[in-house]
Amino acid sequence: MTDPLLLPAENPGIIAASGPDAIRFINGQITQDARDLADLCLPACITDAKGRLQYWIEIQKGSDQDQVWLITRHDQTAEILARLDRYLIADDLTLTEFTGWKRVRSPSPVCSADITRRSSLWFDSGFDLWWRVLPGDLPPAMGLVDREDLRIARGIPAWDQELQPGMLPPEAGLDRHSISYHKGCYIGQEVLSRMKSAGKTNRKLARFQITPPLPHLVPLGGIPLILGGKECGTLTSSSSSGTSALGYLGKSAFDAASLEVSGNPGIVAHRTGWV
Repeated sequence: MTDPLLLPAENPGIIAASGPDAIRFINGQITQDARDLADLCLPACITDAKGRLQYWIEIQKGSDQDQVWLITRHDQTAEILARLDRYLIADDLTLTEFTGWKRVRSPSPVCSADITRRSSLWFDSGFDLWWRVLPGDLPPAMGLVDREDLRIARGIPAWDQELQPGMLPPEAGLDRHSISYHKGCYIGQEVLSRMKSAGKTNRKLARFQITPPLPHLVPLGGIPLILGGKECGTLTSSSSSGTSALGYLGKSAFDAASLEVSGNPGIVAHRTGWV
């Protein structure tokens, strides 16, 4: 028996935008290009006028091909609806909160789904499978611990750990997959375009190999990283084995290969690459 590759089923928050102006309006609110989604599900940011992160979401065509779905955490759905509503003036569209849809992420379309969208966030060539009612013949899903280990291995930032409101999306590597630099104007676009042109950030999210392994998970709030006796970054997440982690490095440590893990004598974080 092979290890399960399906992620655990989830029931995310969904905001459906529909109407003649839906795509144009949504395109002016998010960092990703909503004009040619086809069968794709894409990560996207909602930023303020200074280019700072407010929400990290996903977008796709909905059950009706004229809809655009904004997929988010349930606890952020009402906030995002209010945020979008502030910019609705004479636009011909409706925003509706959907409930009841369940999603399973998989490296292959394991069985027929009500909605199937391609996504490369969790698997290089993966699929997001959506049902109103989950079928009874789904293969086993991985546990939450394995899901977290996969997230860290893939370098996917998590809200409250790697992602915080007010940060700049390129710091977390979100410019790799969540920002289109060719789509035109949106709220915060000018700042993010200048950042890309300058090619500079004050901190960056990195992958780390930890030796010897951390004896405990990284707590919420992180663990400081030390270089030359000075704090230069923060570990934000660690795998169940304690051997791999994600974390931020400040500009002073961009060239550093190894750092001390504060409060853990003898444990070293070796940078293996940027997210």
